[in-house]
Order: sequence, then structure tokens, then C-alpha cells
Amino acid sequence: MKSVSLITALPILMLILITVISAGCTVNTPTASLTVNAMQPTPTPDDTVPEGTMPTEEPTAMPVAAPTAAVTLTPTPTPTPAPSSSSSPSSDAANAAGKVIYDEKKGIPIGNSLAIKFDENLNMSFLQRDEKYLIEVSCTKPVNILFMQMTEYDSNVYTPPKWDSLKGEWKYTGKMTKQYDNTLGKTFEVTIPRIGKYCLFIDARNTDKDVLIDRESVAADIRITKLK
Repeated sequence: MKSVSLITALPILMLILITVISAGCTVNTPTASLTVNAMQPTPTPDDTVPEGTMPTEEPTAMPVAAPTAAVTLTPTPTPTPAPSSSSSPSSDAANAAGKVIYDEKKGIPIGNSLAIKFDENLNMSFLQRDEKYLIEVSCTKPVNILFMQMTEYDSNVYTPPKWDSLKGEWKYTGKMTKQYDNTLGKTFEVTIPRIGKYCLFIDARNTDKDVLIDRESVAADIRITKLK
């Protein structure tokens, strides 16, 4: 009777032992830890940061502006002014020494003459003895320049001069105070020899054998200064 009981109880004991062993293995298995570790990614060699080293961010590339073309400004050259004819040394000396009483530009047709009369043009009826005048004449063609009394003017204004080949000068009637032949210009000083009426005479009739050129003229710059 006892033998039968032992044989029957042996499988039951084995089943209990297997159950106990299985229960012990289930309790010791760290289920939660395995679950957490499974959710974390496995680090790769590039993502591994050595201990004690701070992570370094990659520098961000800054945009580089395109170079600006340099613009060179060329200064406009400021142009230089032409010198005035009134700044000549003789004119400056005349202004310092006296008073300019006549300063004009005149045109004289070839074959004609021009007279600047002190009584009519300058309102100076009589020039006094020893008065001094500075005469400045500049022409574009050769002319005869004379300073004379009005009595000589009356004798020569309608009678052209004649060429004196022996003396090499133009011959006028009467005595001239000053005379310069075939010149483009002259600056000279006149001292009045005696009281009277005078004129400056510019003659463009100085052509050989009465040869005249139509429609041509002489431009003359004329300045008269009364000296002190």
C-alpha cells in the first residue's frame, strides 16, 4: 500500500519542482530593463563622445559678398581763360601814368583812311603845348599811322600819298608831327609842339600804283592815353 502511494506521489513532486524552478527564473529576469534598453538607439562610432570632452558644433559658413567693382572718377578738367589784351605792359603803364581817353576797335576799308579828331571825337577843342599823349595802334594789315594838325589833315584827306622811292617813304603834304609807314602797329608818345587842333590819322591807301582791293578792310585797335 505504501509502494503505490510513493509511485503516485513522485510525478507530483517533479511537477512541483519544475514549477518552482520556472517561477524563480521569471522573477530574476529584468523585464523592464530590457524594455528600456531596447528603445535606446545603439551608438555608432561617429556619435561616441569621449569622456570629459565637450561636444563641438560645426562652424556655420558665412555668406561672402561679391567684390564691388571700383569706379574711378576722372576729374573734368577745368579749362584755362585767354589773357586779355588790356593786360599788356604798355597798357598797364599807361593806366598808371595817365587817363585813357579813347579805346575802340575800328574797321578801315582798303583804299580809305580813318581820323580820330580830338575836337570832334574826344571833345578836346585845343591841345596845349607840351601836353603828352600815348598812342597805341594795332592793325591786321599794314597801314600808315600819322599824328598831325588839322590843317595837314585838310590837305591830305582827299589826296592819297605818293611813294617816294628815293627816301623809301610815303609822301604827304605838310609837316607831320609823327609818321610811321607800312606798319601793323605802333606804340609811341607824342608831345604837343604848339597849341592847336590835332588828329590821329590811320591811312589804308598805302598801295603801289593806286592798286585797290575791293571788299577788304583793316581791323584797328586804337587806344589814346593822356599822360600826367
